[in-house]
This record gives sequence, structure tokens and C-alpha cells, in this order.
Amino acid sequence: MAEDKKVEESKESEKVETEEGSEEGKKKKSSLIVVILIVILVLAISTAGFLVLKSGDSAEDEAKKLQAQPLPSVFFEMPEIIVSLSGNSSNIRYLKLVLSLEIATAEDQAVVEAQLPKITDEYQTYLRQLRLEDLRGSVGTYRLKEALLLRINQVVQPVEVKDVLLKEMLVQ
Repeated sequence: MAEDKKVEESKESEKVETEEGSEEGKKKKSSLIVVILIVILVLAISTAGFLVLKSGDSAEDEAKKLQAQPLPSVFFEMPEIIVSLSGNSSNIRYLKLVLSLEIATAEDQAVVEAQLPKITDEYQTYLRQLRLEDLRGSVGTYRLKEALLLRINQVVQPVEVKDVLLKEMLVQ
């Protein structure tokens, strides 16, 4: 009998342990399911956020591409300019320039044409003070173009001339 009691007690303790084990197993399974659901939820939210940001970037990229596309420029041909350079009176040098101006629109070209006498005066005044040494090499040519661009933009404000192009430059 004592043995029967021990067997019954051991069976009962096994049942209690099994019930406790199954409860612990159920708790582990439910906590594992909760963790998996949280991970899936976080992945879904991060994926959705990435897709939203990606679509916003593409809209911004398209806007930047539209802005980056240069508008077709209009070129205005200036009349030929011939000036004597400053220097020795015995050795007179002449500068002949044929210029083309790069302007944004045709409406701006009308403003430049209207201001042509002022532009010519500004250029003549500047060019007559130059010496032959001021025009030597690519640095001299670059400085000349920059100076001419600065002067024309001062005359034709608020219109902006984008560039002064040298079609012909002859020093004689």
C-alpha cells in the first residue's frame, strides 16, 4: 500500500509538473508569438516608411531635373568694335572685337537692343584704357570677357546677360 501511495503520489506530481510545464510552454509560445508579431509590425512600418520617402524623393528628383534643364538661350550679335589701345604714341595698336551676347529670353534681347548705345559707350571707354600686355594669353582674354560681362550687366539691369562670347579678337 505504501508503494501504491508512492506510485499515486508520483503520478500526481507528474501530472502537476506536466500541467505546470504545459502552462510554461503555453506562456513561452504566447510570448514568442507576441515577439514575432512585434517584429513583423516593425518591418511592415519601416518598409512603408521607406516606400513613402522613396516616392517623395523621386518627385523631388523630377522637380530638380526640370529646374536643371537649361532654357534655350538667345544670342545677340553686337556690332563690330574697333578701338586703339593705350600705350606708346609712336606704336599705335588697334583692337577689333566681334562679340555675341548670351541672353535668357527674346524679351531680354529687346532690352539689350534698346540699351545698345550705352553698352557701346561703356565698352569703348573700358577698351581704350587697355594695353597690349593686358590682352596677352588666355588669362588676358578671360579677364577681358569677365570685365565686358560685368559692364553689360550693369547697363542692362534687371536683365542678366549670361555670357559674352568672343567671335573675333584681333590686335594689330
